[in-house]
Amino acid sequence: MSLSKKVLDKYDFFVFDSFKLHPNQLALYRILYCVFTFLFYGIPNYVWIGKSPDYLFTPPHISLAHLFDGFPGTLFFTVLNVLIVVLYFVLLFGWNTKVTSLLLFFLLLIGQSFSFSFGKIDHTIIWLIIPLIMAFSGWGNAYSVDAAVNKKSEVNAWAISLMALLLGFAMFTASLPKIMEGWLSFDSQASRSHLLFNYLYWERRPLLLEAVLQVKSLVFWELFDYLTVIFEFGFLLAILNPTIFRLFVIAAVIFHISVFLTFGILFTSNLLTYLIFINWAIFDSLFKSNKLNTLASRIFTLRNLVVCISLVSLYSLIAIVLNSNFKFPSVLRLFISTFNIHVDNLNTYILFTISLFITIASVITYFQKNSIVYTQQKRYKTVK
Repeated sequence: MSLSKKVLDKYDFFVFDSFKLHPNQLALYRILYCVFTFLFYGIPNYVWIGKSPDYLFTPPHISLAHLFDGFPGTLFFTVLNVLIVVLYFVLLFGWNTKVTSLLLFFLLLIGQSFSFSFGKIDHTIIWLIIPLIMAFSGWGNAYSVDAAVNKKSEVNAWAISLMALLLGFAMFTASLPKIMEGWLSFDSQASRSHLLFNYLYWERRPLLLEAVLQVKSLVFWELFDYLTVIFEFGFLLAILNPTIFRLFVIAAVIFHISVFLTFGILFTSNLLTYLIFINWAIFDSLFKSNKLNTLASRIFTLRNLVVCISLVSLYSLIAIVLNSNFKFPSVLRLFISTFNIHVDNLNTYILFTISLFITIASVITYFQKNSIVYTQQKRYKTVK
């Protein structure tokens, strides 16, 4: 076999086989993506932007906001928020899933463009592109209204491979500034300096801060610096091997939890992207039974979708009439505020706990005999 043929086979395997998912797995990811958004993240709120003065308007040159001369009014962002909430419900129910996913991405892109027009850009690009990439994956072909009416789109395994590539590249770009700006220099312990800056300037008091501050070993902090850079740099290289890449994803969950507990820095938006690379064998029993199909057929109906959209429309109309901000916070945050539960970052702790549980379950299931859905072999073992 020639070298070019081997390269083409490797490329073909990476694009079409290495991260391939069953339609049921894709559908469950769609549901979890929406449910996690409603429960923990909440729908992004852009209404506040409409009340900002135009002298703060400094959009990036390459953005949709750059086409405007200033911030649109509050009504514009209220309508934008209402449409985003409606589209999240439509996506959850899986009605015209491909078009809905693309529309959701476009509206989120508009909102984020104006949100980034104050001179600061957050690291949320991976979260933003999920509906764009998954629109072509076929994640509406099961447990959905589309499936009930037999309106299915093509399943494209390359969409998951593209998500892996973009995630790897995003982590890779996070390592480059560290390398170029002397993060690996033995003259300074960059991680410890960053920790002290968060402590003294931002006054962050994460759970394990006091314990970590007691560590004075230069070897420990230099090792932490190097492991961080190696981990972020190696993410892009890891996509060449699906098994190794998933190990990196597992490490990323643990990494973000440790950073939150020590530095107080949140990267919870990445968890929704990591979710698609779990070992879906943990849901084998669910996929093999008819309970999920029965439940989905009862819940994801056009009638129930119309009810949800009607309630959202009524809520938005009341908010507009009363001239109050249209907000759609996470269910958990609403519960916490309603019952005055005074526990800092409770929402984040619960989200990280669930993520860690899924991660541990994935690892355990991965090493169990006959339960490995993903392999680094040449073909994919489909869930029966």
